[in-house]
Amino acid sequence: MRRILGGLLVLAVSLAAVVAVVLIFQSRDSSDVGGATGPGEKVAARCPDSPEGITHDARPLSDNQIRQAVALGNVVLRYPGSKPPEALRQIQDELTGPFDAEIAAAGQSVILAGGGRTVEALAWGRRLSAATPGDPELRTFAEAWLGAGAPHPCR
Repeated sequence: MRRILGGLLVLAVSLAAVVAVVLIFQSRDSSDVGGATGPGEKVAARCPDSPEGITHDARPLSDNQIRQAVALGNVVLRYPGSKPPEALRQIQDELTGPFDAEIAAAGQSVILAGGGRTVEALAWGRRLSAATPGDPELRTFAEAWLGAGAPHPCR
């Protein structure tokens, strides 16, 4: 009887070890947000010529302000016109809340920028054009790239 119980114990411990190894390999994060995979097309990433912080959103932003924002890790949602579409405002509210300059300075904000020619999402080295502000890919883009700024601080 002791031999059978001993054999069952060895079998149970071995099975537990195999399950633990499988779970460890399955739990590894296979995403490569810091690399070249993710939503949107890869574009050249540039530091701003002269860093300019953003104190308010929902207005046109300069190229330097946008470059600074995405270098920090923010996602910029650009739209034509002067008033942000409700669909973009909703993405911002759900992911990061209303604009806060301190959160943007930390690179953790979705920033709305008017004056664009089309609806697009911008992140460090990434861009996504959308046909409408309601395109679900805009949210996917923002979720994927928020916080993924320049690998080294811009000077």
